[in-house]
Amino acid sequence: MTASWVRNKGEAGVELCDFYESYENIGKTSEILQGVYSLDDLKEVGKTKGWCPYFMTRHILNHCNILVYNYQYMLDPKVSSLVSKELEQESIIVFDEAHNIDNVCIEALSVTLDKKLVDRSIGSVGRLKTKVDDMKRTNIDRLNREYNDLVNGLHVQGLATGADGLPANPVLTEDDIAEAVPGAIRKAEHFVVFLKKIVIFLQHYIRDKKELSNVTPLAFLKALETETEIPRLQLRFTYTRLARLLNTLEMTSLDEFGQLSELANFVTLIATYLEGFAVIFEPNGTIIAGVSEPLLQCCCLDSSIAIAPLFKKFKTVIITSGTLSPIDLYPKLLSFSPVISESLPMSTFRHCLRPLIVTKGTHSLTHLLTHLLTHSLTHLLTHSYLRTHSLTHSLTHSLTHSRQRSASNVNRF
Repeated sequence: MTASWVRNKGEAGVELCDFYESYENIGKTSEILQGVYSLDDLKEVGKTKGWCPYFMTRHILNHCNILVYNYQYMLDPKVSSLVSKELEQESIIVFDEAHNIDNVCIEALSVTLDKKLVDRSIGSVGRLKTKVDDMKRTNIDRLNREYNDLVNGLHVQGLATGADGLPANPVLTEDDIAEAVPGAIRKAEHFVVFLKKIVIFLQHYIRDKKELSNVTPLAFLKALETETEIPRLQLRFTYTRLARLLNTLEMTSLDEFGQLSELANFVTLIATYLEGFAVIFEPNGTIIAGVSEPLLQCCCLDSSIAIAPLFKKFKTVIITSGTLSPIDLYPKLLSFSPVISESLPMSTFRHCLRPLIVTKGTHSLTHLLTHLLTHSLTHLLTHSYLRTHSLTHSLTHSLTHSRQRSASNVNRF
């Protein structure tokens, strides 16, 4: 509905997004919003003015004084290249509650594949082949133009930035390879065969392995090349080449290729980073609680890889948390030298925590809750009675004392 090829056709009956069209025609030239806006506020503005709140927000990001959002918008390259790329170098970046920032950095560059995802990717490759065959019959010139563009260089076409709603490259910008796509995967039909080989290899890898394994990316790539004869250089272009092909085929529904995109993400990361990563296979892994299944994981082991571009681009980065302890550990984890490192003392003046350890099973949960509730109410009522009794005693004593003093004064008079 918002893809450029859909809007450029201008055919009658083609469904467009009224909110997006309204913002493109009016909103971009309107005055920038002033004030503080939450997500709900932005949605309400979009509803009132008839503008798309998503594209409106992306447009005004670069005009804001203060932005508050999740870590992933800064650390995950698939998201940060769309949202945070245009932030100025003088911007001050503050990571609050940063005691788990190393985990976020690792998760941003890690991918997990399960058997179901890999199996569904075969179907996605089949649909991709059908789309390519259809375009060869109806619009061969478009495929030829794509081939010529790839010969001239992918980055010249600006394809690594997630245009038209396509996901951006999972690789950090500085690690993105700046050269033309290898000739073996420039033609669409050749790239589909390339994808099919990779998916079949991963299917066999997950099916045949029975024991837990942990190998380096180089060892995994060697096994893949032995089976498929696909070199590492071609694998580094898997994600961006898939994004370009989906763009060429004018795919408006990307959900059906979500599994294939995740698989391409997995392969691209392994082919790009030989250090600081591991490929782990778990025969009895778990993504959903209670469900055991084989998992193949590309795991980032070095949290400094994801955050390094931020330290290079921005002059001021602040990492703070109330539980950032030991404070000397984080510069080592994230590989940076702090200019200022300060730890402030903190104390608690009252008992804030009352831990409760429940050792009984769920079969007696109702009885346990009833017992706890009864005990709490009894304690509360007893405490209230004691306070009331004490207060009554004090009042009685005060009144008696007051009367005695009054009588004494009368006698003196």
